[in-house]
Amino acid sequence: MTGARPPPLRTFFALWPSDEVRTELARRASLVAKACSGRPSRPDTLHLTLVFIGATPRERVASLQSLMDSIHLPRFALRLDQCGWWRHNDIAWAGTRAAPEALIALQRALARGAEKLGFSLDVRPYVPHLTLARDAGRSPPAAALPALDWVVGSFVLIASEVTPEGPRYRILHECTLDENLAVAAGSN
Repeated sequence: MTGARPPPLRTFFALWPSDEVRTELARRASLVAKACSGRPSRPDTLHLTLVFIGATPRERVASLQSLMDSIHLPRFALRLDQCGWWRHNDIAWAGTRAAPEALIALQRALARGAEKLGFSLDVRPYVPHLTLARDAGRSPPAAALPALDWVVGSFVLIASEVTPEGPRYRILHECTLDENLAVAAGSN
C-alpha cells in the first residue's frame, strides 16, 4: 500500500550509562538477579528513565530533539545506593536515597517541555530507578547492591522496539550536560 504512514515510535528520555558504568551495572544486575531469583536485565538495555513519552509519530521526533537541545543544565553525580523490589511487577531495581537536584531539574524540564508539546505523560511522582532484574521473586538484600557512583554527562532520547528477545533500544538523539555549569554550581 503506497502512502501508508509508518507506525509511531515508542520513545522515552533517559540517562544512558557509559561503557564503564554499564559494565558495573551489569555485574550488579547479575548479583541482584541471583539474590532474588530473577532474570538480570540485558546489559544493552540498562538505563534510567527520565520521562516515558510512549507512541510518538515519527514527524514529532524533531520537536523532542529540539526540546532536548534547549535544556542547559549541569553534569551531576548520581549515587545508586539503594535497591528494592516492586511486588506488583516483580522488578528488582537500583535507586538513590538522595536524588541530586540536577537530576530532578532535568526530569522536570523534559516532562514540562513534552507536555507543552502536547504529549500526554504519566502523572505518578517521579521515582528515579534502574531495572536490574525481572521476574524477581523477592526483594534483594541491601548487601546485594554495593553503591555505585555515576557521573552523568548526557541524556538521550530512545526509541524502543519490542522483540521476542525483549526490548531493543536505539538512541535517536543525545545532549551533553554542561561541565562548566557543574563547576560553577559546585564552587558556591
